[in-house]
Amino acid sequence: MDYTQALGWLDEQEGGKDVGEAIRAHVTGLNKEAQNWRQRFKGATAEQATVNTELEQLRTENAQYKTRIQTLETNETELKSQSSDLHKQLQSAKTELETEKGKTTATETSLAEAQTKVTTLETQITENVQKLTTLESEKQTLARSLGVTEAATLSGAQPKVLQTLLKDEHQIVVENEKVFVVVGETRSELREYADANWKAFVPALFQGVPSPRLPEGGPKGSETAKGSVVKKTLSHLYGTPTAKV
Repeated sequence: MDYTQALGWLDEQEGGKDVGEAIRAHVTGLNKEAQNWRQRFKGATAEQATVNTELEQLRTENAQYKTRIQTLETNETELKSQSSDLHKQLQSAKTELETEKGKTTATETSLAEAQTKVTTLETQITENVQKLTTLESEKQTLARSLGVTEAATLSGAQPKVLQTLLKDEHQIVVENEKVFVVVGETRSELREYADANWKAFVPALFQGVPSPRLPEGGPKGSETAKGSVVKKTLSHLYGTPTAKV
């Protein structure tokens, strides 16, 4: 005798029709809940796929930031070396200019050439200083962005939200796979700092996806008298039936 046949038999018994209807309603409820959980599981799976994609994008951004920072550091080293050479050339050019000025055979042309050499070298040095300043500024910006993406990758924080919340006084430090926020002499783990200082933004900052779990057993909540009868009857016939979907 299967589930349907059992209900048919129950309907034919005295007072059994009401119990049969209660059983059908109970199983229908189980079916609906199972369907709802499947939909939630699908939604959680889709969200997890989105999270995985975002993590991969963060890793790509991290690699790009690191590559760019390395390039900037190489350029910075070259510019500093070049500036050092220019300073040496400038000192030599100034000496030549003073020597030329002391010559009785000096002409306006020779003096102008010596002065032009000095002026040109001074201009090049000034340009290099400006380039170094620009490089340092870009490097600091990239280093901060790298810190944000690394922090987001490790902590699960949303990088754009974290970037918005961080101010100039905040410093991000990553140690032993943990993310810390440093403000002055105070050092706190990111989540603790967020809970204490960015409480209103925590839901947006940490949009974690919980591990999907299918329900075990029937619906939660207290049982009604009819529900109790249903369970007793089902147990008497089969134990708990498997809900059909």
